[in-house]
Amino acid sequence: MANYSRQIDTQKLNKEEDERAALIEEMLSLSSAMVEALRFGYDENSAELICSMLLPYTNADAISITDKENVLAYVGFLQEDYPQGCQIRTKVTHQVLKDGMSRTVLNEDEIGFPAARHKINAAIVEPLIVSRNAIGVLKFYFKSATQVNKSQRMIAKGFSRLISTQIAAHETEHQRELNTLMELKVLQSQINPHFLFNTINTITSLTRTNPEKAREMLRDFAGFYRAALEQDAETISLGKELENTRRYVGLQQMRFGEDRLIYKEDVDEELFTRFYLPPFLFQPIVENSILHAMPMQGPMTIRIVAEKKDKNLLIYISDDGKGMPQELADKLFHSTEKDRQSAGLGMALKNVNSRVVGYFGRRGNIKVKSEVGKGTTTTFIFPFSLTA
Repeated sequence: MANYSRQIDTQKLNKEEDERAALIEEMLSLSSAMVEALRFGYDENSAELICSMLLPYTNADAISITDKENVLAYVGFLQEDYPQGCQIRTKVTHQVLKDGMSRTVLNEDEIGFPAARHKINAAIVEPLIVSRNAIGVLKFYFKSATQVNKSQRMIAKGFSRLISTQIAAHETEHQRELNTLMELKVLQSQINPHFLFNTINTITSLTRTNPEKAREMLRDFAGFYRAALEQDAETISLGKELENTRRYVGLQQMRFGEDRLIYKEDVDEELFTRFYLPPFLFQPIVENSILHAMPMQGPMTIRIVAEKKDKNLLIYISDDGKGMPQELADKLFHSTEKDRQSAGLGMALKNVNSRVVGYFGRRGNIKVKSEVGKGTTTTFIFPFSLTA
């Protein structure tokens, strides 16, 4: 009897885990589609597409996206009352646009409709933040306040941040304002469509051949994706930065195999919680190694090592991949876009360097040493001081 009960419990646990994995995969697919929808900018067409895609995954009766003055899209209950281009009418929307703070309201008076006939009694209103300014809102509308719960608030917050990040990334590509939008550019790199699509394709394949590994990969990707979306602090601990990097490498190991991609780390744990730096500095460097330095055959090792030297903390990120001529490495920070593309580094290294210098000043620096056929080492030089 006891064995039978354990068997039932195991079956129930496996079923629940499968359901969670399926839900995560659905949300990742939705995120990927939304990224693609915003690929060419933030306008009425992309806003309507996003609202239509998002509505079935929520308890909301209607979803709306606005800019600072007008409704860009409204899908669902009372859709005919809010055509594209009409002016914003609700009091709560104006409040969120004014102070950039999210709001959950549970009665019609707080929403502030101009007329009482709408029968919408609750709303979640999340700001779309770009360069620290609210440039619009994402709104979930509900007929009843009982439909509002923690999961609905988390969905609204997560997707508002995704939309905000992609809008900022689009502006960055066109305006090239690297000094003011550097952090958002880096966040955008964490959720770029190529990484997203490749990971989802790998997970899809594993669901047939290795369901347990697929579930593990879904959990890790959800954690990495959440960290990329939720990271709005100016700095994070070194331990958290390494954790984000490990999670990214782990996902790539599941794709390529741990025998092809080897990761090693030698960092004093004392530094994990006592040294702070801007977020997502290491991941773009590691990503470049995987994308551009990995040989066609055989393994590649990526190693991260920390060393305290004089008044500096040195972080070495090295690979034993293809490498490049040192003369090309020497001019990466001063070369043209064509030169950077030929090295396979694009804008990532320049962006990371700008953020290091912007935060640490002249004492912050990055150096790159490389040799064809032997690999590349990127050295971060940080002024050394520990928090209490």
